[in-house]
Amino acid sequence: MLESDIAVELPLLEGATFAPFNINLPTGGINAPHELVFIDTSIHDVQALMDGVRDGMGIYLLENSQDGIAQISEVLSQYRDLDAIHLVSHGGDGQLQLGSTNLSHENIDAFGLEIQAWSNSLSNDADILLYGCEVAQNDDGFIQRLANLSGADVAASNDLTGHRTLGGDWALEVTSGQIEAAIAFDSSTLNTYHSVFAISPTLSSDSVSFTGDATDETLYLQINDTGLLAYSVDGANFSTDLSTESGTQTLASSDIAEINISLGAGNDTLSVDGSLTQAFNTDTSLTTWKVTGLGEGTLDLGEKEGLISFSGIENLVGGDSEDNFLIESNGNLTGQIDGGDGGDQLSLIGEYTAVELSRTSDLTGTLAWEGNSVTYSDFESTSLGEAQTLVINTDVNEIVNFFDVDDITDIDLDFDFNAALTFNDNLVLEDADSSVINGLLKLRNADPASPSITDVEFLSPTKSLTINLGLVNDQLTVNSLDPALNADLIINGDFGGDSELFGNDTVIFAGDLHLAGQDITVSAETIKIASDVSISTEFVGRDAGNISLKGQGIEVGSGAQLMASADAEHQAGSIDIQAEVKSFSGISPVDVFETSDVSINVAANAVLKGGDISLLATKASQTAVLPLTIYGNQSNFATISATGATFEGDSITISASAEDDNLLESDEVVAGNNLAIQPALSFLASGSRFGALLGVPAIPPILSVASVMIRRATATVTLDGSTLTSGGDISVGAVTNVESAAEAGAGLDAQKLKSFNPLTGFPLSAAYSEAEGNSQTILTGATLISGGGDINISSETSTKAESAASTILNATPPSSRTPARKRKLNPNLAFGVSVGISNSFQYCKTIVDEDVVINATGNVNITADGAIKDEAVSGTSVFIDGLGGVGVSIGLGKADIQAVVNGTINAGGSISLEEQELKLGRNLFNL
Repeated sequence: MLESDIAVELPLLEGATFAPFNINLPTGGINAPHELVFIDTSIHDVQALMDGVRDGMGIYLLENSQDGIAQISEVLSQYRDLDAIHLVSHGGDGQLQLGSTNLSHENIDAFGLEIQAWSNSLSNDADILLYGCEVAQNDDGFIQRLANLSGADVAASNDLTGHRTLGGDWALEVTSGQIEAAIAFDSSTLNTYHSVFAISPTLSSDSVSFTGDATDETLYLQINDTGLLAYSVDGANFSTDLSTESGTQTLASSDIAEINISLGAGNDTLSVDGSLTQAFNTDTSLTTWKVTGLGEGTLDLGEKEGLISFSGIENLVGGDSEDNFLIESNGNLTGQIDGGDGGDQLSLIGEYTAVELSRTSDLTGTLAWEGNSVTYSDFESTSLGEAQTLVINTDVNEIVNFFDVDDITDIDLDFDFNAALTFNDNLVLEDADSSVINGLLKLRNADPASPSITDVEFLSPTKSLTINLGLVNDQLTVNSLDPALNADLIINGDFGGDSELFGNDTVIFAGDLHLAGQDITVSAETIKIASDVSISTEFVGRDAGNISLKGQGIEVGSGAQLMASADAEHQAGSIDIQAEVKSFSGISPVDVFETSDVSINVAANAVLKGGDISLLATKASQTAVLPLTIYGNQSNFATISATGATFEGDSITISASAEDDNLLESDEVVAGNNLAIQPALSFLASGSRFGALLGVPAIPPILSVASVMIRRATATVTLDGSTLTSGGDISVGAVTNVESAAEAGAGLDAQKLKSFNPLTGFPLSAAYSEAEGNSQTILTGATLISGGGDINISSETSTKAESAASTILNATPPSSRTPARKRKLNPNLAFGVSVGISNSFQYCKTIVDEDVVINATGNVNITADGAIKDEAVSGTSVFIDGLGGVGVSIGLGKADIQAVVNGTINAGGSISLEEQELKLGRNLFNL
């Protein structure tokens, strides 16, 4: 010690490491330091930093196993009028590691009283300097809050703090208040300290350890061009110096015995470059990551097993080589796995009750199991362990609201709505290896050059496999699957939503599928069973599973088979094929936008064999007529055809229906709408004083004076050379129900007009409504129908056409204060006309051709049933004076109803042939 220096020791907390501070003493006494430096012992090369502290400053070490806030408070309690406190430790965004305490913007208020007490030791203009990396990276209020509590000015770094070759600097870029204090270290230390205040390496013989703290940290590892192990905390600046003391120590890849990584608490990331694997094995570039616990595991680099061990990790990042990430039964990560470049695979190993794999974008998604989950990105394939239930969501993106003004500001008018929503997947589900029976399946991209999902390889689940196709236009082709698959198969193409918004999905069965005793459920807009493909749920000696296909268009190819039968002692499975579309119409002034029709087609030599067999094609429109409907034209089609097909079941139902379901169905509601609501709106919207008082805007009369509504529906069932055999009842039929309504209204207040103007008044209203229904059930060719119960062959058509027109004249009296000479048109000249016309066309045919044979143990009923209802209502009202009015109501109708049998019918019960026509009409006009 120099003669002019004295070492002054102050007591610390028990167990804390102490370093004396040096004071240059002037003649005549001892002066206490005005600045203190606290150095966390977890920092790399602590001794070099202690040696580099500027003269005249007190130095204290924070023991990393004890509360750093308490250690600092204990020391500060012994000082007064300090000008600066320097805190040298690891840091992160909005956080600082002080001993065992991670002080952050989230918990700083919990230490508020202790930090406020620091002000007792500080001068009025004192500074607190924080040297941790990236403490002020974002403006989260941490710096300002520390300043408020301590009463000091605070400075912190928004990037790495330390040597420039590692991406660091010694600038504290973010401040709160005026900082007078200088950096705590001398210029020599600033230039020679070869580290940053982040992750610390420790080299012991041929093993190296990397230790972090409670802040958010990232560690990058690679082998550099000279064959040395290099690390980085920012991914750009790498160091080969692994020394914890002064000097440089390196480790060649050939000498590495093990690498241990422990990054502690925080949201930490480990990124290992493929160069490590290549350094240990030139024959392969495969890096195998094993996640064995929560945030912990090992890495196999080539043939070096377990060379790297890690803990306290939330995120894993692979390099540009091939990475295989294995998540074992007890493994889990709370963050994300990034495969990086190269061909990467994510594998879930073990047995589970439920596993769900969801895609959020190309090669990216979320894997969830047993209450655990991990997100992944940049993976070309995924392998899943055995599960009871497995759900694969190929697309889970939320619908984007493109109708928000802010969203469509920069969108071209030709914007492709469907393309912008998300993805169009083209996928294949198949046996992963057809050469062996091992229960391994694969879901892959049909075109590997244009992947839209991560390829998934998985063990057959034991209970159910669900594949959700998601939004927009997806296609899934199901090839032959591994015979070991013995679970329910569920494929969901989002059928049931709006096809324009949710897309049109297609599911194609291109290979044989046998799920013994299990259910098959498929919903998609289009479903195709390819020719000669067999789909079976039969199980010898046990109950069979059910087959359910729901969509808009369903095709069973020639020679295809749907088999769900069972022996007499067991339950056969049902075969339920439904083509269905439900839509809304009549909810806009112009109603001409068509929706998809429905169809079921069973081709030649196809066989459907099971318990209850049903083929239902339903096109239903829910209609609601607005008071302002200018023009509507809608058609609904539902079609079922079977040519040369065979059906065998406990019961058979084949039905096609095309129907309107009017929300204003009852006569009372219709009458009220026609004769009350519409005239009232016409009256108010005509510009009357009452309308103005009620705040009803004037609707230009020309828009409501005429209304045309045309609605058509066709339902057809055709069996050509097909065979239907059942031990129970058989029903084959077609049904149409058409409801068309048109409403028009006009109004004119002659006393308010200088001259006639259709934009302010109109004396004529006209409404035309047309309904056309066509139902046909056609049995032709060598069709054979044999039933152990009743057999019903039918067609049914119902049409309803309604029109209503109303005209109101002189609804408001002239003001008594307005002299007659100042009044406008003579109200006595007002003349109104209203015309309502309704028209129905009906075709209802049940045809049994000459080569058709029907055999029934019970009754046989052949029916064609038609019902027509036409209603036309017109009304002209002149309230005050007026020349007069005319109301015309016309109801028209035409029907063609036939029940024709030219074939052979044999029945154990009765045989009935019936065709019926019911006409109801009402034509009203009111003056």
